[in-house]
Amino acid sequence: MELKKQTISRNFGRFAHDYEAKARLQLRAAAELISQCSGFSGPVLDLGSGPGIIRKNSDWEVISLDISPQMSLLAGGDAVTADIENLPFADNSFANIISNLSLQWFANLQAALTEIHRVLRPHGKLAFSTFAPDSLKELRTAFAYMDSNQHLMEFTPVIKLFAMLKKSGFDKLVMSSQKISYNFPDMLSALRSIKNIGAGYNYGSGKGLLGRKYFGRLENIYRGICKGEVPLNWEVLYIHAEKC
Repeated sequence: MELKKQTISRNFGRFAHDYEAKARLQLRAAAELISQCSGFSGPVLDLGSGPGIIRKNSDWEVISLDISPQMSLLAGGDAVTADIENLPFADNSFANIISNLSLQWFANLQAALTEIHRVLRPHGKLAFSTFAPDSLKELRTAFAYMDSNQHLMEFTPVIKLFAMLKKSGFDKLVMSSQKISYNFPDMLSALRSIKNIGAGYNYGSGKGLLGRKYFGRLENIYRGICKGEVPLNWEVLYIHAEKC
């Protein structure tokens, strides 16, 4: 499932007002990513900044950039509203660029990485987190029992992601991963948690909106897969690269 840019902006803008209160996955991933970038110093460009989580949780001089005007407003400081695929900065502007759980929402990731490479200084460093393909695999399996529709985004395989980084001109690639799980009281709460952070899933079924009966059956299948629980299981990748 590919999200269009206007859809991304609208989705994240819609939930901007209480995003931080519900974005525990993003906060946890940001903390880990920041800890891995101890050598960074400002100004650091934060791409897909949301409400400024990186700026608020680090001691760097951060320039926040997000495609959603509402998120940029919440990020404060000198936050910029712009598209990662068309960055409003000159070549070789930044020594360090960071991005937390953002790049996976872009349909043309190759273009975004090429643009990031352009604004990095020679030997500048890029650090970002993203989702591994195995994220939400149990939920994908449960949906597959229900119908053949694609309800969840497909995340880029690591080997393809590394190939794209190399093609964009990056080197010295290093990756680590972290599995993060959260339990929910029921299926609707779990799915709502995805939607509330702007990463909405597909309600469509060819026959209109999916109803409670559908989600009730989905929950029964999911509990069977997950031994009675309703977790969301994510695998977060932390990737570091250097501009050649």
